[in-house]
Amino acid sequence: MSNLVSDIMITDLITVTLGDNLKEVANVFDNIKIRHVPVVSGDTLLGMVSKSDVAMMKQFCQVLDSGGRALFEELEVVSVKALMKKPVTIVPKATVEAAADIFLKNHFHALPVVDGTRLIGIVTSTDLIKHYKNK
Repeated sequence: MSNLVSDIMITDLITVTLGDNLKEVANVFDNIKIRHVPVVSGDTLLGMVSKSDVAMMKQFCQVLDSGGRALFEELEVVSVKALMKKPVTIVPKATVEAAADIFLKNHFHALPVVDGTRLIGIVTSTDLIKHYKNK
């Protein structure tokens, strides 16, 4: 069994762009079982947005009636750029152990895999767990 990031990374990616708003990103998280989404321009990685960050912003943007029920959400006025984080990345030839070290040091769970600035995959903490469980 190989120990390279390229062997465990996900390459069938769901991405968003700077032109998307957080309502669109929230819909991605609501409809697809992922917790992180890369922000791209073409195939160039610009940032990352997490499901938990969108959920926090969703609560912040809710307008409530007097009974505490949500009347509407203002997520469509918040751009992806406002919430995306600068990504920490890894190259496909890096070892799985190097990816694990990055996760431990930075306390996050998704790591974009890049060739230069081009996004080619993503590896998550779940991918690492599956890799080590199958060894």
